[in-house]
Formats: sequence, C-alpha cells, structure tokens
Amino acid sequence: MKKMTCKQLGGPETCDKEFRAETFEEIKEMSMQHGKEMFQKQDQNHLQAMQVMKEKMQDPQEMQIWVEEKRKEFDELAEE
Repeated sequence: MKKMTCKQLGGPETCDKEFRAETFEEIKEMSMQHGKEMFQKQDQNHLQAMQVMKEKMQDPQEMQIWVEEKRKEFDELAEE
C-alpha cells in the first residue's frame, strides 16, 4: 500500500488529503473522485488547481508526460 496526497497529485498546496492504494490507477481514481466532490462544493482552491489541469489536458503530450511523472513518483514511494 502506498500513499499520495491531493497536493502531490496536482491539487492545491492547501490540500493534504491522503489517498492510499496498491496501484497508481487506484490512486488516480481516488484523486479524481475527490476532485469531483470539491467541484460540487465549489472549493475555490481546488477549482484553481482544476483550471491548471484543464490547461495541461489541452496538450495530450504534456498531459501524458505529467501522468508518467506522477506514476514514477508513485512507483518510487515506499510501501506502508
């Protein structure tokens, strides 16, 4: 089991919500669900972080690089 925070996954610097999972795909899904919840609450810090991600998504290559960097970061984490 590995742990990453919302902040590590592109969320706002103010969000230390932790996600724990066996795979990067599971962590990514948890992060996306958290993002949806914060969108529904109209959390301004998360909305700003989402805008940055939206801009990254405009360039598929840039987005792919970002995902691979986060996957590598996850892979290098120690097991809890």
